[in-house]
Amino acid sequence: MVGDHSERERLVAALKASRAGTWRWDVAADRVDWDEALSAVYGLPHERAPKTSAEFLQLIHPDDRERAGRLLGALLESGREIEYEFRAVVGDRIVWIYDRSTLVRDAGGRPSYMTGACLDVTERKKIEEERNVANEKYRLLLRELHHRVTNHLQMITTMLRLQTARLDDLSARGSASIRWPSCTAASIATRVSTASRWPAISATSARACAARCCRRTSPCNAS
Repeated sequence: MVGDHSERERLVAALKASRAGTWRWDVAADRVDWDEALSAVYGLPHERAPKTSAEFLQLIHPDDRERAGRLLGALLESGREIEYEFRAVVGDRIVWIYDRSTLVRDAGGRPSYMTGACLDVTERKKIEEERNVANEKYRLLLRELHHRVTNHLQMITTMLRLQTARLDDLSARGSASIRWPSCTAASIATRVSTASRWPAISATSARACAARCCRRTSPCNAS
């Protein structure tokens, strides 16, 4: 007996250290038993741990409660092990819980009791949320970058076409002295980078784009 008690104490200590805990639900009697480690996961005094399935469901966030109840109901029907995550509301705190549950049937095949192990995954969820926010900001930056580059290259293309049209007009009038505008790829690239003020536009990429514009619209020197 002493050995069993000591073994249980070691188990509870190990569960607490890993922010995990276990529970058991007697289906017929609707009696829920939590170990002390699970109470610690939820941040509840052990004497306030839920004693019935209804009391347990009340701890679940309203937005997750229906889904959790549906999953547990499905487990009673199918008997297949389930795992799911939900938010628990304890006072003014939100705790993210990962749960894996298993059903045990009696000799007649009826649900006898359900057991489960829970893990506090609040910190992991926080990291995932921060990563998702960062990814969304990155997508917005890329969209803005594409918009700015497109606008600036359109502006350069329009400028070159206007210059070419003016030179064609001078040529048609028989102008004796026609000077092609000095729109080198290097100078246009400088304008693009300066106008955009966007560090992601490298000088090499801007120069290459400007050179292509020069080749398409006028006999400029794409240096």
